[in-house]
Amino acid sequence: MTRCAGQVPLACRIVAGPPGRARVALVQTAASILSGDRVEVDVEVGGGASLELLTLGATVAYPAHVEAAQDLAFRVGEQGRFAWLPQPLVLADGCELVSTTEVELADGAAGVLRELYALGRHDEAPGRCRSTLRCDLDGLPLLRDSIAIDPAAEGSPIRLGDARAYGTLALLGIRDTAGHPPGQLALEGPGSLFRSVGTSAVTVERALEPVERSYLSRLWA
Repeated sequence: MTRCAGQVPLACRIVAGPPGRARVALVQTAASILSGDRVEVDVEVGGGASLELLTLGATVAYPAHVEAAQDLAFRVGEQGRFAWLPQPLVLADGCELVSTTEVELADGAAGVLRELYALGRHDEAPGRCRSTLRCDLDGLPLLRDSIAIDPAAEGSPIRLGDARAYGTLALLGIRDTAGHPPGQLALEGPGSLFRSVGTSAVTVERALEPVERSYLSRLWA
């Protein structure tokens, strides 16, 4: 690890990890994501290096009168390995959030990314959110994925129906040869996308667990 720094509302903490792998936790130091906030996370993993980035608690996108943004940028050098494993992002009633994740993998690099969204706090409708995940491998498009949450479409079967949470796992830069569980999509290039919806974040986390273990075992092998 050569540099690790953060500012309000996020601090970086280096925590113990397995040999040969850096592990960093993002810790909230102030309430966020608030109206008008722009939260940026910028990560660079050098060639041959391995990094696991996680959060220690759920993040809440609070009710807003001005759109807020969360921008995540991950660049991984040749033969590098990277995992982004955050706790749930809670879309509180009235939030207005745009979340963008950009991943650039060099030749031979790979990553695992988890996204888990809770649609509203207890007994409330979700706010609005547009979430986009883009990944390039060696300069070429590998994945383009986007989801829009809008309370005006709540209950629509062409959206998320009556689900209260959804989660996505992406294995990028490695072909999954361990099987194809229901809900998994094989990418045209090396990688897979797995999605689950459920009645709560806990339900979705349980559905993601075995697939995540499989993806991470491939990543760190």
